Amino acid sequence: MKYLHLIVIGALVLTSCGSKDESSENTDASNNQKEEAADSTARNDSSLIAKDSLPDEQEEIELVYFSDAFTSTLKKYLSETEVILLQNWATRAQELKTDDDFMDWYSSGQKMIDQLNSAMYKNTEKYDAYDVVVDVDDYQHEMNGFYLSCVAECTELDFTFDNRVLDSLAQMTEGTQDDEFMALCDMSEGDFGNLTEYGFKKWFTQTWDYGGSTNIGDSSAYNFLIAHDHYVDQYGKSDLTELLGKVRRNALEMGYDFQSHMFSPSKISAELRMIIEDVRLSKGEQERIEDRIEQLKDPKANNLDVNCDTEDCPYG
Repeated sequence: MKYLHLIVIGALVLTSCGSKDESSENTDASNNQKEEAADSTARNDSSLIAKDSLPDEQEEIELVYFSDAFTSTLKKYLSETEVILLQNWATRAQELKTDDDFMDWYSSGQKMIDQLNSAMYKNTEKYDAYDVVVDVDDYQHEMNGFYLSCVAECTELDFTFDNRVLDSLAQMTEGTQDDEFMALCDMSEGDFGNLTEYGFKKWFTQTWDYGGSTNIGDSSAYNFLIAHDHYVDQYGKSDLTELLGKVRRNALEMGYDFQSHMFSPSKISAELRMIIEDVRLSKGEQERIEDRIEQLKDPKANNLDVNCDTEDCPYG
């Protein structure tokens, strides 16, 4: 393993419905979609990333400690204890030698996010969120995997992870559990985000600050669910797999419990059938997906917006 020296950071994750199709079209759509999904996810492999696919060398990154200027800026909005907590997490990057180290480090950061966001909200009631982000922006790179931005029309501050940085850090440790874990984060959150059942995932197209339409039909939710099952089978349950379980619930709910959809009923139904066939589901989850497939036979009668990628929809 190459010894890590690092910090880098990036930006906030931003994430947004047809006609009745013949059963033969649904079958063709399902078969074609399954072939496409199989290309992007190794469904029968026990791991998401083969060891021989990981780079032998990772570009060395210079470790950056909090500057006096950044520390002073943070103290406008956070207590000294919270600033130290954030700084200690950031500087631990140089100590990550194994995948266990990384997983512990990530877990501690995930727990900090709610604490920091709560503190920011409480301490910035007298500040404009946009102004706070501008104030901090020049120092984002000093946080080593955390990123501060704003959401909800920039009325609320939001700490999150820069997954691009964390991907690099995971690749520099011994072992591959952290790489496989980060692959799941990338599949659900993209470049920026953290593990929560809320927010806009890769299987959702955000079209405005507060909503959009699901991407059920492009196999992104299916691929995540398959990979999630493999990961849990290989590594068992933990605090982080509990969080991944919440993301799993989001993927399923976008399939059976959301009104607005980017794609056609045939594409949506095809992915839902793939999920029933290949993903480990409870009886209740399967029944709800089957109900949604039935509803998609007449979207209008069931108040479902479809084909939103090409038609005007009252976005969710």
